[in-house]
Amino acid sequence: GCKVMMAKKRGVSFSTPELVPLAADTVTTKYPAVAADDLTLYFVADMPGGQGGSDIWMVKRDKPTKPWGAPVNMGSVINTPGNELFPYAHKDGSLYFSSDYHLGMGGLDIFKAEKDKKGN
Repeated sequence: GCKVMMAKKRGVSFSTPELVPLAADTVTTKYPAVAADDLTLYFVADMPGGQGGSDIWMVKRDKPTKPWGAPVNMGSVINTPGNELFPYAHKDGSLYFSSDYHLGMGGLDIFKAEKDKKGN
């Protein structure tokens, strides 16, 4: 299955990619999207604790040099019994994603989630 890897830019080249430990080895993690501040990473996985199908999860860290924290499911406002895929973190803090379950035109429609006044 897929795994999320990370490499650091060093001049014009990159370091050797390293595994970002987001879930158990038996779980596929895919479609990473990093927020503009480099402190939040969104990804897709079908792991225990989800809403069903493929869900969008996030991990946070205190500083760009620190390791990522524990995965948190984005909850039922975003995730559904269907499949949520392809997260994109916009620089304004909005999260764009596709879903085959939220009401739309059909297929994998694109949706936008905005942070509330509390920053959630």
